Parts: sequence; C-alpha cells; structure tokens
Amino acid sequence: MKLSVVILNYNTKDYTLQCLQSISESSLSPKTQEIEVLLADNGSTDGSVEVIKLQYPWVKIIENRRNIGFSAGNNRALKQAKGKIILLLNSDTKVFPDTFKEMLEFFATHKQAGAATARLMLPDGALDLACHRGFPTPVNALAYFLKLEQLFPEFMPVAGYHQTWKNFNTIHEVDVISGACFFIRKQVLDQVGLLDERYFMYAEDIDWCMRIKKSGWKIYYNPNSKIVHFKKRSGRSKSEGLPLSDRTRKLRAQTIIYFYDTMRIFYDQYYREKYGRLVRAVVLLGIYLFTKVKLLRNRLV
Repeated sequence: MKLSVVILNYNTKDYTLQCLQSISESSLSPKTQEIEVLLADNGSTDGSVEVIKLQYPWVKIIENRRNIGFSAGNNRALKQAKGKIILLLNSDTKVFPDTFKEMLEFFATHKQAGAATARLMLPDGALDLACHRGFPTPVNALAYFLKLEQLFPEFMPVAGYHQTWKNFNTIHEVDVISGACFFIRKQVLDQVGLLDERYFMYAEDIDWCMRIKKSGWKIYYNPNSKIVHFKKRSGRSKSEGLPLSDRTRKLRAQTIIYFYDTMRIFYDQYYREKYGRLVRAVVLLGIYLFTKVKLLRNRLV
C-alpha cells in the first residue's frame, strides 16, 4: 500500500463529500490497492456517514459514538493505516489529481524526510501559513500575537513563527506543518507514536512535529504538491452570521478555550524547564489575557 489517507469527519457532510470526490479523481486511485482512505467519524448527526457509505463504498469508516476530539478521533484511524506514507487530511480540503503522486515522488527522493506538507492554499490561492511554521517559542509566540510578524515579515527575529522570509515557491525544511495536511512515513509514526490525546483540538500537529524533529527526522514544505483548504469550515456552524443559540455560544467559547489551553500544555511539555519560573508565569498570564480578550471580542462572556 503506497498511501493511507486519514480523514476526521464531524458534521461536515458537504465538505467531506467534496474532499472524497476530489480523492476519487486522483491519479492514484482509491479503488485499487495503491491508496486507502480511512474516515474516522466523531458521532456526526448530519447524515454524512450514511451518504458516504452509499456514494463512496471504498472508504473505510471508523465510527466513534461521540466527539472524542481531533487527536483521539484521528488516532482510531491511524492505528489501522497500512500505507508506507500516511496523510492526515482535513475534511474541509480538496486535493488535485497529482497531489498524491507529487508527494510520493518527493518522499522517494528525500530519504531524511520524516514528514512533509503540500502547498496548503486558501480558496483565493493564498498560502495557508499554518502549513509553514517555526516552533512557538516565547519570542515567536509573542511576536505573532503582537502582530510584529505582519509588520516585518522579512525580519527573522520577529517572523520566526511562520518563517515568512523563506521562498514559498521552493522545497525547503520547516519546523511545523499543519494537521490539515500532514504527510508522515509509517516508519516515523511507529517510531514517535500517535497524536497526543491531551490536545483535544489544536497544537497536536506542533507536538507531533517536535517529536519527529527530536527523533532526528526532517520536516519539509513541498509546493509542487497542492491542496486547497477551506479554512476553519470544519469548526463553524451553519448559523454563522445569525443570532447564536446557547449551545453554539458554548461550543464557540469552548473552542477558544481549547485553542489557548493547548499553548499551556505545549509550553509546559517542552519549554518549562528551559525558561524557568518567571518566564512561565509571564507566559501563563499572557495566555489567560489573550483568552479573555478573544472571548470578549466574540461576545461570549
């Protein structure tokens, strides 16, 4: 098996169907033994599982009874993946006919590549910078949240989080790629382990990249392979723009809390001992304040 594609679905029927249709039109066919598609469903209630079973019988579906999170949901499928290369792919993406072919050729010629990303594009063609990152050190994170990176994208000391001084049109190493499009060798997955389920959603890709790099493998950005990402659609309600129900407000607030809390988990795991108590106190205060500001701006408190 050349490639295993792992997709997590949670009430994103239209996007998931679009994603699967684009995979069905790939030059590497899922209807043969070249690739396999495994879809983990986190208890969707939009009828997506039933439609997928009918329209795409070649998809292997792993049904979870409830929303167990991004990491845990994907892990259920990753455990069953048989391909030499595995792709973690968001449901709100669309691949091109040669996306898989280009990436498999890349891995064949880059033996030290433990993981890689395609050029992850937004619908307007702009690069989704989440696929092209450095690690969120205290300096990188501060420069990002203070928007210094946007003001000085070519200045390395403040543009370290998205490494915007690099040429986006060439193949090169990066530290962190996005969980929306994460190619990883099966050999590397077996070595570093599954996604860390402490990360319910967000930052699990950063943690994975840290473990991959610490294991001696390289991580690459490969713009010759392309994927479209309909950014954040997998987490948005169809009621967006309308008055929010109490349930939707609660879900959005929880999403924001998850986003910022993963920063604390990651910091304590990798930077706590390196930077000491004072820096940690400042970091935790910053996380708390950014969380509160985000909730207030979205009128969720």
